Amino acid sequence: MLTQEQEIYLAILIAVSFLILVLIFFIINLMVNQRKIRRLQKTLISAEIITLENERKRFSQDLHDEVGPNLSALLLYVNVLETVDEESEEIKAKVEEIINITLDQVRAISRNIVPKYIQEQGLKVSLENMLGNLNQALNGKILIVLDLVSTPTQLNELENLNIYRIIQEAVNNAIKHSGAKEIRVHTSVTGNKASVVISDNGKGFEFSGLNGNNSKAGIGLKNIQNRVIFLGGQLNIYSQKGKGTQIVAEIPILHEQNNR
Repeated sequence: MLTQEQEIYLAILIAVSFLILVLIFFIINLMVNQRKIRRLQKTLISAEIITLENERKRFSQDLHDEVGPNLSALLLYVNVLETVDEESEEIKAKVEEIINITLDQVRAISRNIVPKYIQEQGLKVSLENMLGNLNQALNGKILIVLDLVSTPTQLNELENLNIYRIIQEAVNNAIKHSGAKEIRVHTSVTGNKASVVISDNGKGFEFSGLNGNNSKAGIGLKNIQNRVIFLGGQLNIYSQKGKGTQIVAEIPILHEQNNR
């Protein structure tokens, strides 16, 4: 028969065991719910990204099928106009120049909206083309330095497109807001992880995170975050006033390794 001290000890042991079981149940339930939330979040982000890319394709197609041909037709009409004096000839030449510039801009916008040949050319070439065109357009005002050591291979089109969009969004953000003279784009693959780093030597800002009501976490940064989440990766942003900004995306590519 148990003594009173043993009975108290046994009661405490049972109570502690019960509390531990409750705690374990709570932790497991929390982990399951967090996984469900992450899956739901990724599903919602995936739907949003696919919808956005479909809208981009539609807009790009409209530019290609409607605006481009109309401008080309207008150029033909201008070419057959007869001029009666030197001033009219100058006006005609100026109109032709404006139409040709606009046609080039429409084609460039259409290509940037939807990089149609990203799978055929590969991610590296597509990035080189996009960033090379930006360098040309910036005409030395801002220098974009490419350090594409290596890029993931054998990813599907949507995965490649999301990495492309992450870099495109980050570079455009830096061009618009950083006041930088130089932007660096680095990509590399180590083992089963791809690293994407976009840094600038601009004015920087006090950054406290993408969640909550951070006024500096604009739409561009949140779009980047959503695409990194879609890819199952991790995003870190480092910025201080006067010290520039660095955006680092670490993206797992386990399934790529398995396909080799």
